[in-house]
Amino acid sequence: FESGQERRYRYTLTTFEDRHPAQSLGQVVRTRSGHAALPGGGTGRDAPARRFVIDLAGGPLTGLDRGSDIRVVAETFVGRISEARAEPLPDRGWRASFVVEAEGATPADMRMHLALDGRRVSETWSYVWYPEPTR
Repeated sequence: FESGQERRYRYTLTTFEDRHPAQSLGQVVRTRSGHAALPGGGTGRDAPARRFVIDLAGGPLTGLDRGSDIRVVAETFVGRISEARAEPLPDRGWRASFVVEAEGATPADMRMHLALDGRRVSETWSYVWYPEPTR
């Protein structure tokens, strides 16, 4: 390329609805986070902690009942994860929740998916939490 030369390009942009046709796993519908303490209780933790709640639906999650052995597979590269659990939602889908305890103000890079009998049944949720420095 030389300075001042003109180039013309042509391309096609393709989009899809909420779900790509090739996506066969359960999808993340929404993510919520808040204080790790439940109402009426203290955290009992020295480090900052946050509770994450992720709703998932579709794919193999459709039609599974409370008796299904759905497991939350969660990891963080910094900090510690506890209280991981999954429960069915009344309308449809499943809710995963867990608590992340930070290591000071270091960001917690997290991954989570749902599994049934050791087989992945949802896409991977990914999130980075930036805890506020303790005072």
